[in-house]
Amino acid sequence: MGPATPRLGTGGPDSNSGRSRVSSRQPVDRLGLPPSPPSSPPDRHHRLDALTWLLVPALALAVLPNGFVSADGLGQSLAFSTGRWHLNPNHLLFDPLAAGWIALWKLAGCRWHPADVLEVLSGISGALALALFRLLVAPRLAAARWLANQATAYVAFSSAFLRLWVSDEVQMVQMPLVVLVAAVAIRRLEGDRRGLSLALGVAVGLAALCFVSNALLGVSLAAAISWQHLARREPRRATASVAAIAAGMTLAAGPPLLAAWLPRAHTIGLVDWLTRYDGGASPTRVTGAYGLVVSPSGVLTASVRAAYGAASSLVDLAAPAAMVRDGQPATLAALIPALVFAAAVAALAIFGTAAWREAANGSAERSPALLLALAWFSAVLAFGVFWDNSDDQFYFQLAPIFGAIAAGAPAARTVRERRPAAWLGTALGAAALLWNVGDVATHRLLYPRAERVALIEREVAGACLVVFPGFDEAQLLLSWSPRAMKVPRLSIVELAIAEPPATGLPRLTKRIDACLVRHGRVVLLDVFATPRLRAPWKYLLRLGYERAAVEAALAAVAGETPTRRSGPFTVREIGRPPAGSRR
Repeated sequence: MGPATPRLGTGGPDSNSGRSRVSSRQPVDRLGLPPSPPSSPPDRHHRLDALTWLLVPALALAVLPNGFVSADGLGQSLAFSTGRWHLNPNHLLFDPLAAGWIALWKLAGCRWHPADVLEVLSGISGALALALFRLLVAPRLAAARWLANQATAYVAFSSAFLRLWVSDEVQMVQMPLVVLVAAVAIRRLEGDRRGLSLALGVAVGLAALCFVSNALLGVSLAAAISWQHLARREPRRATASVAAIAAGMTLAAGPPLLAAWLPRAHTIGLVDWLTRYDGGASPTRVTGAYGLVVSPSGVLTASVRAAYGAASSLVDLAAPAAMVRDGQPATLAALIPALVFAAAVAALAIFGTAAWREAANGSAERSPALLLALAWFSAVLAFGVFWDNSDDQFYFQLAPIFGAIAAGAPAARTVRERRPAAWLGTALGAAALLWNVGDVATHRLLYPRAERVALIEREVAGACLVVFPGFDEAQLLLSWSPRAMKVPRLSIVELAIAEPPATGLPRLTKRIDACLVRHGRVVLLDVFATPRLRAPWKYLLRLGYERAAVEAALAAVAGETPTRRSGPFTVREIGRPPAGSRR
């Protein structure tokens, strides 16, 4: 290899504004880093870029229309706005923070729907996370300013981060703390030891208060740091580092969790409260529908879901996954995301290989980005397998690692110095990120909320009962529209949560019969002629409600009534509407 490319900073190849490999004769600050003039151009560049990543996206999201609303976000926003929420150890800070945010907007006289108010909170949280990444993480890993911005783009425009960034759910509020964990971890993996193990534990503990699975980051990072010390035959330092990380996590997360549990101490033990889903506030049937099934097929299924969730956090693979799952013929719309994903993976592979080759001059442990990626992926995937779920909220924490890997691309002062593979990686990565932006803009920002609400109102007008699976778009629109909410409705998911199929299915048909006896009309939304494994049917299966049994029960009262398409929904009607009630 040729001479090392100088990195951003004030002192040469290894003195990037945060590199820790310095001469023993240089003066160092309390973190072991060489001092740099506060007005040095690289530092100003980092701060200016970080400010840009904070302000420009926040302003853009404030100006752009955003029609998307999620079922969970809508339910949460209504609970927060009415005070019907409780402290949940799975995400202790989410609920009070979101409820306080909505309350502040109400005091300011805002008349927006609470779900739209939560979208603003997600936008600000995501922009803050990007600014912290650009300021604290990217400069330590990237060999040039433009590479630091490229790395930040991988965080911002990775698919799951981008989707939750414009969402009305509140998961994004954890990301500034998650980025802080990455920033402290990189310093610690580079070799700094002066209090950084304790600081890393504190950062992980705070992140775990936002999302409990973040605690696994502390475990995996402690293992990585311990491995570094053991490789250098420093067992005492390995033990001390692990102990410091554990102490920091306990100091940061312990008191808030204990204070939140004390009012419930008379009804549930601390361990049960911490380990049970929703702190034990959800029905047992709900709790049993999640988590790993300990069997060969269960472990395999959970592993596949975790791998799919992690892959979709880079590029959304819902379309090709549905094609495979439902046995549908290959279409261009389903194949393009798979090709884009391959391009993104190829780009990250090129960048990661470049970082590995650079580190090979010393040892693998001198490449903090790669060691950080290994520890980080292990923690996120482990929780994905344990929870047996592929939802975005469990995998978008991988975004900082995509950025860290992208920062490993080699820099050059001229075009001729760059290798063809590096240019190829940059082009492939840019194409994948642009695809993600277009995909989210099309399906989320430009989601036709008003048109869909009008459609659902027309379909259910005059009905005496609406039946739908639940946890889906139909439930969302029925809950959003004041007119549609007046129509009696029955969610199969809510029925399944309340009781087993032996009593739930007869109750379902009894509700339909009671409506028909009054010569009313029953509307079945997205029950028939939809993919058998599409959500929420796989969730219902965990609750004992097989798709075939539900269809058979409904067919017994629906007879041969045909199913038709209405926009994105399948509709089947039973009975006749009252005169003049529809269209």
